[in-house]
Amino acid sequence: MHQDSILPKSIYYFFILIIILVLPIALGLIFLPQQTGPAFFWPLKPFNTRFLGFFYTAEMAAVGLLIKYNRWSPARFVITASFLFTLWATLLTLIYCDTVPFTKTWKIALWFGLYGGSCLITGWFLYLTREYSMKDLVRNSTLTKIILIVHSTLMGIHIMGLLMSPVAFSSNYWPWMLDAFSGRFYAALFALTLYGNYLMWKGAHAREYQTYGAVLVVFGLGAVAGLLLVDAQLHKVDWGYFGTWFWIGSSVISGGWGLWLMSPALRGKALSVTG
Repeated sequence: MHQDSILPKSIYYFFILIIILVLPIALGLIFLPQQTGPAFFWPLKPFNTRFLGFFYTAEMAAVGLLIKYNRWSPARFVITASFLFTLWATLLTLIYCDTVPFTKTWKIALWFGLYGGSCLITGWFLYLTREYSMKDLVRNSTLTKIILIVHSTLMGIHIMGLLMSPVAFSSNYWPWMLDAFSGRFYAALFALTLYGNYLMWKGAHAREYQTYGAVLVVFGLGAVAGLLLVDAQLHKVDWGYFGTWFWIGSSVISGGWGLWLMSPALRGKALSVTG
């Protein structure tokens, strides 16, 4: 058993490459949406552009911590989440390839190359690290467990709504309406929070709390910032609409949950666990 070992060089350098490739796209979607959005793989509406930008930035925050520590503790969440997300994105794109106006150029080939290739590579990394284990886990406080259940329930509502009826659900519970492909694509983003919460429930290493917490803070609070940025330009958000505040509340709760997880004084205390 490998307990929080230094990562194999293949994993370490792969994620350095990922952050070099993805971070400029993420920041471009946030700060240069008019230039970056049209260059994406399918047409992006203004709200979707900032939303995706902050998601990719949150993903890169986790990758940055993996690179910083170069240990299995942050990598367990990052590698597994990357595999699950790229697998879902690849399969969903194949399903909707004939119905969504994807860019029928080298860009869609690049999309499949990046996501399909990343899925295969991270799947191989999971196989390589299958015997890795963790020690010095964190025992959650009772309040942390309660917040975890509340957050998981809230994320579950978004997942079910976006999977089963993305257009109707987003029309009623989001500030903007989503098409079927985008809604189901975004469902995977919320599903990753359930995986992160599952790790926290079992008891995770302190660096896992930091990594997952950073993702929630950047994505949750960043998504709200993105909404404000877009509305400042377009003035299309209905601030009296229940769905707007339900979505904002969900995002703020996720961001707050992330801050909670990153605070050792709040989340619990260390519990040495071997094996």
